[in-house]
Amino acid sequence: MTLKGTLRSVLIVSIFTLVSRATGLIRDIVIAKNIGANSLSDAFWIAFRIPNMLRKIFAEGSFAQAFIPTLSLARTESRNENSLSENIHNLITRMALLLTTSLIIITVLGIIFTPFIIKIFASGVYKNNNNNQFYVTVLMTRIMFPYVILISLTAFASCILNTWKKFSIPAITPALLNISMVLTCLVFSKETIQPIYALALGVVVGGIAQFAIQWIAISKVKLQPSVSFDFTSAYNDKYVKNIIKKMMPALLGVSVSQISLLINTNIATWLTPGSLTWLTLADRIVDLPTALIGLALGTVMLPDLSKSYINNDHDKYKLLINNSLKIIMLFGIPSMVCMISIPNGLVTVLFHYGEFNQIDVYNTKLAVLAYSIGLLGMMSIKILSSAFYAMQDTITPTKTSLLSLFLAQTLNIFLVPLYSHVGIAISYSVGATLNSLFMLFLLTKNKVFKSYKNSWITMLLRLVPSSILMGIFLNLFENKINWIELQSSIIQRFSLLSFVLIVGFIIYTASLFIFGMRSKDFLSLFITK
Repeated sequence: MTLKGTLRSVLIVSIFTLVSRATGLIRDIVIAKNIGANSLSDAFWIAFRIPNMLRKIFAEGSFAQAFIPTLSLARTESRNENSLSENIHNLITRMALLLTTSLIIITVLGIIFTPFIIKIFASGVYKNNNNNQFYVTVLMTRIMFPYVILISLTAFASCILNTWKKFSIPAITPALLNISMVLTCLVFSKETIQPIYALALGVVVGGIAQFAIQWIAISKVKLQPSVSFDFTSAYNDKYVKNIIKKMMPALLGVSVSQISLLINTNIATWLTPGSLTWLTLADRIVDLPTALIGLALGTVMLPDLSKSYINNDHDKYKLLINNSLKIIMLFGIPSMVCMISIPNGLVTVLFHYGEFNQIDVYNTKLAVLAYSIGLLGMMSIKILSSAFYAMQDTITPTKTSLLSLFLAQTLNIFLVPLYSHVGIAISYSVGATLNSLFMLFLLTKNKVFKSYKNSWITMLLRLVPSSILMGIFLNLFENKINWIELQSSIIQRFSLLSFVLIVGFIIYTASLFIFGMRSKDFLSLFITK
């Protein structure tokens, strides 16, 4: 991909992802304002987390990591990238058949065994049952389980579009879910449907909207699957066999991260009511740069990485990894410093409304600080894992994930009794950082990754002091402004925070220029050939 093409693709994904995350923040603000941080809000996040976990395991995670490289291979072997070959059409149709069948079975079983699932993965809810929390959690989980089918097929369509470098629709699609949840929560009053149940219905409605827009998109480029019930041909297809073969270790690898999330969720259900909500909202803040940069880069680069490796263009492959990690540092270091420098301002402006009180702000702020220390690791994992998946190596990331899971949960044993929900966030951050370091070490050891040491030293000598200067400025406003007292003026709050962040960004970019970074240095990171 050319400089212009790479930069354009990353910008498209980042901009549309920003829109999606912005609507996600609005959704979380509405939930915090109307429900607060309590046993009911925790019940919703538990119920919402279970189908999302299955989606990440079976669709966006292991499936995508095995499907995109194989689809790229099939596309290369067809020697006709401008039309839909018979091989590619058969592959898409057969995978759609197997995926849909599996999802229906999983959803039906999930609805039947929901009480058992909650007892296992949210044992504190079952044991304590504050305000009928167990009953509410079971009901909302059952309402939202069909979302697994909808969002997984949506992710399937996204894989196809991303392989054909159609990035905009997959990037903007999550906004539909957020908009649906906000509208259902606001439209239904307490006299009709409780907001907590309206949210659950909004998830299903949003899933339908996401599925519809993606299916229309792949139909327009004539990549939609045909209706088929030929299971024999599906299982005997060489590409399908390759996907299933590669999915198994990837399934374990993605499952590890989701198992870690479930363990943390289970631990949080035994803590103070609201703990899971504090962790969830803090994660939303920290997840913004991860999605805008890490996810955007991983989405754009995986097809190029796969193509480079298939074509034996190892120099381009190494350059893609190196430049992607530099972009992560360029945006990740100042993002981490920002969250460490002004966490109270971020949490207060975003969530301190209605039922979400000062105690909730304080506890969420602590979680933001704990998560922020692992931000670089969280952002890097997407790139580093993509480097392995492009080589069709799904085993190595699984091994590093397992080791990181063990170390993180060992830390939980010591940290949670001391720091409550903050201990969970610290353990997660340490685990993500170690996972990224393990993968980077193995890529370097196997001579897959070349660090270009001198250029890295030069870049870090510019990034670190620039970020520190920005952090000093942001922290001055963190300490001088009483964000809580500005509650009566939402516009003033958002305007002031926006002003502070924009000036902080200007200080960062100006400092980069002073320390020697020029526009050509930035643009060179997007050159992939």
